[in-house]
Parts: sequence; structure tokens; C-alpha cells
Amino acid sequence: MAKLILTGRSAQSSLLRGATSLARAVSPTFGPIGRTVIMRHRGQGPDLTSDGFTICRRFELFDPFEDMAVRFLEEAAEQVREACGDGTTTTILLAEALVRLAQPSLAMGADPMALARGMRIGMEKVVAALHDAASPVKDTAQLTSIASVAAKDQGVGSAVANMVDQVGADGAVIAIQSEGRDLECEIIEGFHFDHGALSPHFITDRTRMVAALEDPYVLLTGKTLERVDDILPALQRILPTARTLLILAKDVKGEALTGLAMNKERGHLDVLAVKAPDSGGRQEDRLADLSAALGGTVIPDEETGRTLSSIQLHDLGRASRVTSDRYETTIVGGWGDKKEIDHRTALIRSQIEEAQTDQYVRYLQKRLGALQGKTAFLRVGGLTESEVKVRLSRVRNAVAACREALRSGWLPGAGAAFVRAASALETSRLERDELTGARILQQALTSPLLTIAHNSGLEPIVTLSRLVDAEEETTLDATTGELVSALGTGILDPAGTLETTALSAVSVAAAMLTIDAAVAIPPGSAARLRPDMSAKYE
Repeated sequence: MAKLILTGRSAQSSLLRGATSLARAVSPTFGPIGRTVIMRHRGQGPDLTSDGFTICRRFELFDPFEDMAVRFLEEAAEQVREACGDGTTTTILLAEALVRLAQPSLAMGADPMALARGMRIGMEKVVAALHDAASPVKDTAQLTSIASVAAKDQGVGSAVANMVDQVGADGAVIAIQSEGRDLECEIIEGFHFDHGALSPHFITDRTRMVAALEDPYVLLTGKTLERVDDILPALQRILPTARTLLILAKDVKGEALTGLAMNKERGHLDVLAVKAPDSGGRQEDRLADLSAALGGTVIPDEETGRTLSSIQLHDLGRASRVTSDRYETTIVGGWGDKKEIDHRTALIRSQIEEAQTDQYVRYLQKRLGALQGKTAFLRVGGLTESEVKVRLSRVRNAVAACREALRSGWLPGAGAAFVRAASALETSRLERDELTGARILQQALTSPLLTIAHNSGLEPIVTLSRLVDAEEETTLDATTGELVSALGTGILDPAGTLETTALSAVSVAAAMLTIDAAVAIPPGSAARLRPDMSAKYE
């Protein structure tokens, strides 16, 4: 197949046009007075969004060389999103500014490799300055401020901060779409999952249609129970104790389910059968979590050789209370060993750090919250589907910002932290093109503040000049145009997010500046379709 090729300045110019096109698309969404962007994706209706990554992911340019730059920036934004959950627009704006500001130097013959080295050296010092300047989050008020900035809504910020504060930095905060019109918040105590009682015969409260067990033993198994013989040994161990029994299995059906329901109806045994959470490999993980939380053993157990036929009373877990309706189950007061729970918690945290997708991170956070006994649900509603999508995106940004702030601390928001770090950047030991690269970085770091000022109807350069001469913790209140105390007004950003966005922006910009040739497939070729697109080959 024939290819297109550009070299030298022609390649750099095309990449810059692509990066600038994307930056212009996302910049209106930036800041507290940021607006939304309407986009129509292939095969779908138009959507409203204020999320930089969503725009980037759906942004395609007809020119294949310009589109390469968009894909470069998309990769950097995705890395930031996976690491912090927020900061994607900042990453795009910084990277585009770095590439744009370097073009005059390249045109005059500067060494692109030296420019890139200068940017990286400067960025190491900027990140160190940001880290040193960060302050820990001390109370819910600061957390509310950080969440409000991320969500661009005081009410949403307050609700999110309250939920995060209640479940802790590692607790599960699940933002989901709801059928209502408002944001609804709920804290569920205990180990909660989306499987309910397998038979209506287990119901104990006919008014609420809920099955409840007090102080039950818990049988954990990854097997499907179909025969009475499968459950008989466990029942024989339970009956003399006069205790209740919860069975969590891959499935319970056939004569096993019939026998349990009959014993329940006749009052011989207070029992409840529920499918274990999730399926496949994930079900094995959730059963292991339940084993740690409840203190039981998952049967069959290869280490001990324990099977359903040889089960003993000490193989069963314990809980204080279990409630289950048709769709959901909550287990409260597990008898698990704290050391075992801490071990599982540490394992899940390490998996979160290595996770490659947002979906998997949310799954792991849900497991973490369940282990710690609290899960917060934020149910996001709205009048239209577009409104719900925008609000859901902002709520998730706020949750991510809270988590990152609790981990890394806060810095003055509205781009002020970048301006301070840039002005403190020491360049005396650099020479020639490396020095030029560091100075380009200094100038690019002002782009977030300049964009916020522009979106607020202020004169960007004048605003920057005023901020440079102001006190250390001063920042811009974009709603009033005044310079204010960042802490006093709650205009705060998570320090870790700022560090990650700056590092990712420099990484992608440095890579783009060293490109001297670009090869692309002609427009309209089926091979140009990205793998994750929904287009079909005819």
C-alpha cells in the first residue's frame, strides 16, 4: 500500500497543527468558568462533555500527520487519567505549549535533542519544587474545596468530599448513573455486592421482601452446589450449634436449592443461599476477600486438602448480620483476622498502582472498600442523558482529585503553582540549547493560568504579571478576576496531579520535537481506522 511521508520542518509543522487543533478544542472547558464542547462520534448522536480526555479520545483530524499529534497527546492524557483520574486538559495544554514555543528555536537550527534534554532537566526541578511546596489536607473543608474545583460545582464538591471523608482515602466511592434528577449519596456498611437471595423461600421479612440472618456461619465455595450431598456435611456441623447459615457459592440449584428452601420453610434450619459476587477469575478474588473478611476458608482448599465432604466448623466464616433482597446482599461485622485483611488490602493497593484501565481501577477500589467495611455510592441523575454524562464525569473527577490530594497534599490552584515553580526554576548550570529548552518549559508552565484568565474574560498577560508580583499562596479567583488567598478561598489543586501532568506533558512534547520524518497511510484508507473504533469493513 502506498504511504505518505513528510520530513524536517514539514513534519514538525503538521504535528504542531494537530496539537494546536486539539488544544483549541479542549481549552474552552478549562477552569471554573469553562464551558462544554459538543461532539458527534461515528454512529452515535451528539454528546456534551467538559472532560479533556473524552474530547481527545473522540477527536479525529482528516490529515493523517496532524492526527498523529492528536494520538500522541491522547496517550499522554490517558496516562495521567489512569494515574490521577483528572488533569487531562492540563496535560494537553502544557504539551501543546511546549511544542509550539519550541518551533522558532528549531527553525533557527537548535538541536531538538538538546531542547528535549533541557525540558526534562528543568521538569525534574519543577516537580521537586511542587513536591516541596505541597501542604497536607487537614480537614473536610479543604477536601471540599479541592472536590469543588474539580467538579466546578460547590454542591457536588461538598457531597463528594463528605463521602470520601467517611470511607477514607482507600475506601470505595462508586459514582454511577441513576434514573433520578439529582445527586444521591449513600454509605453502605459492610461487604456489599450485587447478588441476592436465590429463592423467595429464604425471605424473613415479607413486607420489605428481605432475608436477614443474625450471627450466621458462612460457607464459602467456588463450586456449583446441585446435590444435597454437597451441602449435607456443612448442615450436619451447623445443626447442633442452633446457628444460622449463609451459603456463598458459584451457584446453588437443583435438589440442593430445593432441600435448603424446604428446610427453611419447615423451620429446621435458618439458612440463606446467595451467588458469590462476580464471576470467573474475579469471583475467585472476591471469595478470597470474603475469606479474609469473615475468617473462613474457601472450599475446596488445595493447601489443606479440605473438601465439601470433609468440612469442619472452623472452616466456616462468621458475621454479625446478613441482609439480602432479590438483587443485593450486605454482610456486616465479619470475624476475619486483621492481619489477613491488611494483607489483602495491601495486595489490592499494589494492583491499583499497576492497573491499566479506569474500569479495572474502579473494580479494585470497590473490593478495597468492601474489605474495609464501607462503600459510598454517588448516584448521578439529570433531566437528559447529556446532562447526566457531564455530571457523572465531573463527579468522578472530584472523587479522583480528593484521593490524590489525600495522598500527595494540595497546592494553590488556577495554574498558580506552575507559575511559582517556573519562576523558581534554576537554569544557571545549563548552556545553549539545553538552556533554551528549560526556558521554553518556564514559559509553557504559564499556559494553564493564561487559559483560565482568557476563559474568564481577563487579560491573560496582565493577570500573569499581577500574580508573579503577589505573595506565595496567592492565586486567581477566575469568577471575580481578583487575586486571593488560595487556602482562604479554597482554590486548591492536588499536588500529585500537577506533578503527573507536568511530567507527562514534557515526555510527549520532547518525543514530538525529536521527530524528523513522519510516514502515514493516505486519508480514507481502511487501515487507518483505529482498533477501538466501531466502524465496519464492507
